[in-house]
Amino acid sequence: GTLRPGPSAPLVPTGRPASEPFPVPPRAALLLGYDLHPIEFEFVAARDLSLTERLEHGEFWRARNWAHPAWIASAANAIVRHNVDFEDGGYWMHAGVGVDLHQPVADGADLMVQGRVVELFERSVHRFMICDVLVTVGGAPAASIRSTSVYGAASVSP
Repeated sequence: GTLRPGPSAPLVPTGRPASEPFPVPPRAALLLGYDLHPIEFEFVAARDLSLTERLEHGEFWRARNWAHPAWIASAANAIVRHNVDFEDGGYWMHAGVGVDLHQPVADGADLMVQGRVVELFERSVHRFMICDVLVTVGGAPAASIRSTSVYGAASVSP
């Protein structure tokens, strides 16, 4: 993954309701442009910062009780797993993530996660999807995430 500070523009929600049906099977025709059903959860520093204990700069995040970017990035994995029915002919693997932080996420913050599938592509073995995800706290952008994941095996050509 990557972490970049700075003035990148967060995903702008379309204003339309999340796509139906829900969850969708891992099929290209259904995924491209699919608006993901939002998920919500709370950041609890005492629980969620345990992942920083072995990280080089983990103390920085723990001292402030702020969510670590890796923890925030897991929201992209969670929303994809919540929206795609991988039991229906596909499988999921994390392939990459980029996180742009717009503000710190403090202990006790309620996060809203929304996004959409913006690109699909294949390589020799896997089918990939790229999702743009926005994490907000109190309606204000906290992080923009571009997540790449595998959603199944590549098409087999005769």
